[in-house]
Amino acid sequence: SVSGETLPTAASDAQWAEIQGIVRSITPENDRLLISLEAEGQRVLAVLPGYQQRQPRHGHLVGLEVELQGVVGATQQSNKVFGPNALYVPQIDCVTITPEALAFHFERPSNTYNELFPGRKRDHEEFGRVRGRVLGAIPGVGFFLSMHDPRNKGGRVWVQSSARGVLHEGDIVEVVGRKQLIDTLPSLFDALFRVVGKGEVPDGYLVRGNDLSPGAFHNDVVRIDGPLIERRKTPEEDTIVIESDGRLFSATLPLLRGELAELQRGAELRLRGVYLSRTSPEFGPVPAAFYGQMQMFRPSDVTVLANPPWWNAERTGWALKGIGGFAAVGLAWTVSLHRRNVRLRREVAARQEAEAALERERGALAERVEERTAELRFEMSARHEAEAILRERSRLASELHDTLEQGLTGVGLQLEAACNSTTRAPENTVRHLDLARTLLRQSKSEVRRSVWNLRSQMLEDHDLAGALQMMLRQVALTAGLEANLEVLGAPIRFDEVSESHLLRIAQEAITNAVKHARARKLQLTLSFSERDTLLTVSDDGQGFDSQQTWGNDTGHFGLTNMRERAARIGADFQLKTAPGGGTSIEIRRPASPAVTAPAP
Repeated sequence: SVSGETLPTAASDAQWAEIQGIVRSITPENDRLLISLEAEGQRVLAVLPGYQQRQPRHGHLVGLEVELQGVVGATQQSNKVFGPNALYVPQIDCVTITPEALAFHFERPSNTYNELFPGRKRDHEEFGRVRGRVLGAIPGVGFFLSMHDPRNKGGRVWVQSSARGVLHEGDIVEVVGRKQLIDTLPSLFDALFRVVGKGEVPDGYLVRGNDLSPGAFHNDVVRIDGPLIERRKTPEEDTIVIESDGRLFSATLPLLRGELAELQRGAELRLRGVYLSRTSPEFGPVPAAFYGQMQMFRPSDVTVLANPPWWNAERTGWALKGIGGFAAVGLAWTVSLHRRNVRLRREVAARQEAEAALERERGALAERVEERTAELRFEMSARHEAEAILRERSRLASELHDTLEQGLTGVGLQLEAACNSTTRAPENTVRHLDLARTLLRQSKSEVRRSVWNLRSQMLEDHDLAGALQMMLRQVALTAGLEANLEVLGAPIRFDEVSESHLLRIAQEAITNAVKHARARKLQLTLSFSERDTLLTVSDDGQGFDSQQTWGNDTGHFGLTNMRERAARIGADFQLKTAPGGGTSIEIRRPASPAVTAPAP
């Protein structure tokens, strides 16, 4: 412990010290507070760092006897000149009001509401002591107090206090502070308080917008219902705007007591807090667009009564904008087409005028040109028809290769198993024949869908992962091999074109593994990411020389078909195989590929 005489000297420099005295003034300076303390007839300077403009200045300490703890150090008066030592207090918790000072202030006579605020007199020098119930508290800033005295008229008071202590709604407290009446908000500033009991938490009056006439329910706890119009959030507070009976009300919640969950615009809310219908120095004026404002204290003061309907005004606006955009594009295309038609008509008319001016010999040439044009049109039509027939033949060949061959392979395996089980295990023959019949029905259905260019039945009932899983179950059941599917990442649904091509590629790879590779294990991996989707089909079969199987001259065009399907959906196709080393096929589809062909 040091005294007011020894602290400014160099003897106590860089020491942890305690000093007791009366606070005479508190002055903010940049990012710190300068506390002037009178100790044993001497003025001592204490420095509290870490001050920000929005924080309280702790004015309730002025005039009180306190005990400070900190480190003694020199004060710099200029660039190279140092003044007497000061006490550097690390935090406000190291400033303690002495019990004698607290007892002195709380020995004041208790005042009623009418004694403190008899009218609109703006006297802010007189101290008062009151007792009441806490309506709501903002930590480190202040709280609303409800004073109830059976002998006199009660009232509600705003208490500004940065004193330490935890307050809860319904606490019965005694308060000492400087009274002040600004507009219609009675206040006590730089206040000290102590909790003396517990009371009921006020629910508040349930009101509507029309109930809040000027002056009604001012400074009282109310509950008001209405749809959410707007929400504004800052690092310090959360502001909610609702509408009730055609009037807008703003409610503010300090974030010191916790954050609100996400709220949807248009949701029916019930807000609870102290209603302020007039201008106040602590909470600012009520904006012109709002009928009144509320001060809330905890996240539970906001209750969601009903979520908004999915089809709301915002989505309607977006839909109208989309329709307007399509209409604008259609109008622009129509105007462009009309201009081009006008230009073409003018060119045709000019050409006709030029042709009419030609000699008679030119007429014969024109007839020949028209005849040749008709022939070319016929040839082009025939060529387009041939190309369409060729594309359809290729599609049917590819589809029949992917679907029918797999089905026939499974049927063949089941028939072979039935033949083998006739003598060794006759009871399994019927099961193999039933499986073969089931596979024939499925193959018939898939062939019909391929002919009519329909989507696979498996993709109609499942997503890509589910369709692959169903295919593997059939393969495991019919071929008797071990087949597994691993899905990595969150599954994504693609367009019909991409899903159909990926399923057919996997189907072809599985058929090759069963029919040609004589594999015992089959592993499918479907990996989803933000950049791309990777489908991997691996087997432990006998493998092959990939340089000798890309052509169609051998009658097997499965690999060529898989590569063409991958190219149609903008995917990269990779084949890894060697004789005796198994086969692995990777299809990597970017997140936004360019699809160049319709789905089969």
